Amino acid sequence: MRIRILLLFFSVSTTLLWTLLVPLWDGFDESHHFSYVQSLAVNRTFPVLGRTSLTHEVWTSLRQSPVSAAVKLCYPMLRTFDEFRSGGEPLAVAASPPPPNYESHQAPLAYALLAPVEFATAHSGVPIEWRVRLLRILLLAPAMWLFWRITAACGPHQPTAFFMVATTEMFLASCGHIANDALAIPVFVWLYFEAERRSWRAPVLLAIGLLTKSYFLALAPIVIW
Repeated sequence: MRIRILLLFFSVSTTLLWTLLVPLWDGFDESHHFSYVQSLAVNRTFPVLGRTSLTHEVWTSLRQSPVSAAVKLCYPMLRTFDEFRSGGEPLAVAASPPPPNYESHQAPLAYALLAPVEFATAHSGVPIEWRVRLLRILLLAPAMWLFWRITAACGPHQPTAFFMVATTEMFLASCGHIANDALAIPVFVWLYFEAERRSWRAPVLLAIGLLTKSYFLALAPIVIW
């Protein structure tokens, strides 16, 4: 029992530290996914690929924050972590308009669930860096709960299996940043088990999955069969 509690404690602590310590926008394409959420929360409309740009708040934050070298290849006006640590002044925000949001084509469910939280916290004056961390936690929490349910299939080894999933870098990198992966990944695994058991939950989970990520189309033949 003591080992079970310790494993759960370390699992939750690891995920919480991840959401708090990972730098702003260091998650893969996090700025563009967050702009999708803001498009729903502020403009109350779904973004359109090729027409919807990053929000001004996100673009301003990107210009003032360090980014990876890969991101700088796409946006040369941004600063890498080395350039940021050297103390160089950020370029003027008004120098260029916000670029297009290339994540505008994503399925809407995960972003629609986050939009009310973003709307409420933004209007309450919460700084963007803490709103991002809050949304990370709100995405990680249900992902961890779903994987806890899934690992119940391991019987007495459930805490160990859950610990091995929740503390892996791939899980944290995929489910610990603002995007639709935190919902899609556990639902995908759960759907596979329910489809194999021919459960009534399978078509329901498939519908949720299709509203979250297009790769759920790969499981449609399995559910039908």
